[in-house]
Amino acid sequence: MEVEFKRELHHNYMVLSHIEGEPCESYSIKMLKAQTIDGILPLDLRVINNQKSLYYEISGKQLMLSLFDKVELSYSKVKDIILSIIDTIESAYEYLLSVDDFMLTEEYIFLDIDSASPWLCYLPGYNIDIKEQMGAFIEFLMDKVDYKDKEAVLLVYQLYSVCKEEGYTFEHLQEVVYKDKMLTKNIDKAIKESTFQVKVDNYSEMSVEEDPIIKKNMMDLPLMMEKLEGEEELVCYSYKTYILTALSVIIGVFIIALASRLKIFYNQYGGRIDYLKFFILIVIVVCGETYVMRYLWDKKMMITKMVPKNQYIDPRISYELLPADKKEEENQGYKRNIEKFKEAEKIVKEEYNPTCLVDDFYSCDENQSFGLVPIDSEEYSRIKIKEFPFFVGKGIDNVDYSLEKEVISRYHAKILKEEEKFFLVDLNSTNGSFINGEKLLAYKRCPLHVGDEIALANIRFRFAHI
Repeated sequence: MEVEFKRELHHNYMVLSHIEGEPCESYSIKMLKAQTIDGILPLDLRVINNQKSLYYEISGKQLMLSLFDKVELSYSKVKDIILSIIDTIESAYEYLLSVDDFMLTEEYIFLDIDSASPWLCYLPGYNIDIKEQMGAFIEFLMDKVDYKDKEAVLLVYQLYSVCKEEGYTFEHLQEVVYKDKMLTKNIDKAIKESTFQVKVDNYSEMSVEEDPIIKKNMMDLPLMMEKLEGEEELVCYSYKTYILTALSVIIGVFIIALASRLKIFYNQYGGRIDYLKFFILIVIVVCGETYVMRYLWDKKMMITKMVPKNQYIDPRISYELLPADKKEEENQGYKRNIEKFKEAEKIVKEEYNPTCLVDDFYSCDENQSFGLVPIDSEEYSRIKIKEFPFFVGKGIDNVDYSLEKEVISRYHAKILKEEEKFFLVDLNSTNGSFINGEKLLAYKRCPLHVGDEIALANIRFRFAHI
């Protein structure tokens, strides 16, 4: 099966061709063509040169795998993604669609750019057990979760444990999420009462009505939150910008008052206001103020400063509150999970100096800094690449450099580094990305060398040492 991405005038498509067991006008294809189902990518079957291809509408969506290169999953994101995917799969029963035909892998799941809700790809005849796919997908989430978020780590490992049990259902996964909600409510209640009751119990015997953490050996502990002190980087405008803005407004008002005093916009007899002259004066003052404000409030005038940040952590939440009294054949699986929890806890303790895996993340050496040098240097500034992967787009969140131009997409392109090689990947942008004038295919890694010309839409840079 071949995958490619195509763009038409107002639509973007993921195209699957050369599919094993060539697709036909089956019931499921007719259903998805006629009925838009929330969470399932709209599907169309097209025949070009006697070759049948499936076109999936992906306008306004981004490939999950690309976005998760930069974003670490919080507790709420894990919860929302799992529940949304389960709801989508269960809705397939209503339309008599086979759930085993969902492609539940990160290469075929898209996220809505605005709502971040997942959209699944349905391939008639795919026929791979959906529960096996769900287990593999949750294992993928384990690598993307934010290990500083204890609730997220605990949730994803509980989900992973459930997927390893024989005969599990999606209802079991939903119960884990809802139990976790109850846990959060219980913790909040305990904080208000300044006491916390710890309960120990067998994980397999828990019910929704019971507390999800531990049932035996009850004990009351006084609550004392742990305080972590640190600093946070804040990007803002300087006091000089605010002072000059106020001064500019005062000058504008003074000019209008002075003109009134000198009767500049009065008629030739000086007795009545000439409204045309008054309007022209107001326009001149407003244009001058606008020009000054655009200069003062340009993003280039922003500065970076460090501000103190205090964080309070609930010491009662522990990664080691795991199931214990399982059957002998299940103990090995839980021991592996405990080891992973301990590794996660080590990472969490390194709050302000985390260590990144070499395979997933590359930091530039100070003596070997790379960047994008603008060819139109008067209009654009240099872009220094501080770390890989490096995302460029019009959006503000989850990109390393925000290029606020109409021709740039919210997630436009990213630059990767593997060993000593560089690659440019277009993220299905509207106006495309180019290397030395050659347009890139969406989501395809293209080799990038020092000295190459990169064009993001019509904005040109040169990849170089800086």
